[in-house]
Amino acid sequence: MNRRTAILYALGGISSVMAIPAFNFFSGKSNYMTDIVKASGEPVVLSLIANEKEILSIGPTIHAQTLGPIDGDKLISMVLDGIPEQCYRPNLNEPEFKLNISKKIQTEFKNKEIKVVNGWVLSKTEGIQCHLYHWLSTQQ
Repeated sequence: MNRRTAILYALGGISSVMAIPAFNFFSGKSNYMTDIVKASGEPVVLSLIANEKEILSIGPTIHAQTLGPIDGDKLISMVLDGIPEQCYRPNLNEPEFKLNISKKIQTEFKNKEIKVVNGWVLSKTEGIQCHLYHWLSTQQ
């Protein structure tokens, strides 16, 4: 094999390895912040027993109970409060993230950090997630 052929094979191998990640990055399919926002706004535990319509109806009620406007960044930081950073940095580990959200919700129930909204008994985090879920639905 001559030098030119070896270089062509090497360049072909590199380009084939880089093609899929580059396509995903430039097409927006692999956006870290979007993944964090979606994972934070997904009511993990509540979605097991409530449908999307019910979750969306809780969001405005939570918003009406808050004092002043709260933006998406503030809601996300409230959900991430107390969640170990290795769950979402440097990359989102969705199963571990959901597990830690579930543990946070269980702890809030044990500590009686709950409220009743539209007939649902929610932890503080679940309420924030419903608010964020509703906020995300209005951003699309």
